[in-house]
Amino acid sequence: MAASSTRLSFNTVDGSEKVLTPEFIELVVTAHDKFSDRVQDIRNRREAMLQRAIKHGIMPDFLPPSEATTGDWQVPPVPEDLRLPGIEISGPVSIASMAINAVNTGPEGERAAGYLDDDEDSGGHSLADTVSAAINRLGIP
Repeated sequence: MAASSTRLSFNTVDGSEKVLTPEFIELVVTAHDKFSDRVQDIRNRREAMLQRAIKHGIMPDFLPPSEATTGDWQVPPVPEDLRLPGIEISGPVSIASMAINAVNTGPEGERAAGYLDDDEDSGGHSLADTVSAAINRLGIP
């Protein structure tokens, strides 16, 4: 069954009514309205620039060396709170047990200070997986 606002439609999946709320859909539509023309313009200019270069026999290549790649520069020290160990889930968060394992304590009762799920590499990339992962992240019953 498909769900629809006036401008956005999608196939409903288990749990979609919990995360794909009218407020979320409005956010997506608003972001689209605000940024899509600019994004398309950038894509068109990039394509035209590439076509002009190829027409003149210039093939895409790496950028020439610059101060950023050859200079002697340093970044500030990493803040202490960012040095704390975290957990990285390398499996899909759409599987509840993976999300649960991320927040459980280790064998010695220790907890990692942070949590990073790596869902973009391991997720199924379907709407059902995305919705399920959102539900698991938010702890929605």
